[in-house]
Amino acid sequence: MRAVAATTITDLGTLPGHTNRDTARSNAPGTIIDQPPPPPPPPSSPGHAVRWDQAGSITDLGTLGGSYSDTAGINDDGTIIGTASTASGDTHAVRWDQAGSITDLGTLPGGSYSAAAGINPHGTIIGQANTAGDHYHAVRWDQAGSITDLGTLGGSSSYAVGINTDGTIVGWADTASGQYRYRAVRWDSAGRMTDLGTLPGGSSSAAVGINDDGMIIGHATTASGQFHAVRWDRAGRIADLGTLGGSSSYTVGINAHGTIIGHATTAGDQLHAVRWDRAGWITDLGTLSGHSSYTVGINAHGTIIGQADTASGHYRAVRWDRAGRIADLGTLPGSSDSYAVGINAHGTIIGQADTASGHYRAVRWDRAGRITGLGTLGGRESYAVGINTDGTIVGWADVVKSQ
Repeated sequence: MRAVAATTITDLGTLPGHTNRDTARSNAPGTIIDQPPPPPPPPSSPGHAVRWDQAGSITDLGTLGGSYSDTAGINDDGTIIGTASTASGDTHAVRWDQAGSITDLGTLPGGSYSAAAGINPHGTIIGQANTAGDHYHAVRWDQAGSITDLGTLGGSSSYAVGINTDGTIVGWADTASGQYRYRAVRWDSAGRMTDLGTLPGGSSSAAVGINDDGMIIGHATTASGQFHAVRWDRAGRIADLGTLGGSSSYTVGINAHGTIIGHATTAGDQLHAVRWDRAGWITDLGTLSGHSSYTVGINAHGTIIGQADTASGHYRAVRWDRAGRIADLGTLPGSSDSYAVGINAHGTIIGQADTASGHYRAVRWDRAGRITGLGTLGGRESYAVGINTDGTIVGWADVVKSQ
């Protein structure tokens, strides 16, 4: 989960048909923008969704009869969402209960694919599914697992990426005007869609998060075609959040107090992590000894996590406190890179770090910044995806192939 509420991390998922997170660099169908590089994606080898408890013990969450499963998030009740392959090779959205029992959430009529992307405290799940015509639509599953097609704006596709406690959903949808024309949208708890519009003279917009006050964040194109971070209030009014003197900016998360995080380009065309306060004032969060930094999450207390590069060109997980002071969270012994992925209300941070052997392991940092490797399922790699308030962590691990 990438943050849609104060203590909930929402994984914004991938493009339809993909499981690797390198596709997260696409902020809308067919549009690649200058977002920072994401953490390394899981390899294509067979792997399973996993859960780590507070003590770090790992549980294999299994599949739907296929070779692969992955998690997308966990709520504070311990309900886990993700995807899993079936015996026939299709990919379906799934839900695991607290005991680890898996439920196939199914697809739209005539479709073969679905993926869960977010879950709120009441267990309402959002994601995508393909139709009989192989178009990808935003969908919602209720607590009973019934699927609802949330529709489009007259185009072929829509994407749901964020949901708050009262069930308001945000994302984007294609318009009828043609390919690559998409608009930020909001669905209310009854499933009614609202086009949130774009900046004056701009053609496209996308919403990426919402907090419990109904404040929505995202990005939109300007009249000159640049992407700018934007915020919509409860009435749907859009505000341009500006840049650091460069051409573009992007939002990543928002907490319950309305603090927004993201990244923006400077006048020198470098990408820096930034924070906007409720009034919309932007703060450059700086870097380590390198040239770039970017954010990935914020908790209710205003602690921000992300990545920054070093003078030697390596990426390090970093944490900014409320005063904006940056701390290098380090990495595993003998390795060079680390990536933060999520933070809970207590300040526990999850992510991954490379090992001396060149493989990636899920890791956890405590409030003091001490790093712990979370282990695997007997394979070489594991990845953390989400953490809830009590410290339960979900993710993915490769499995040992049978000989």
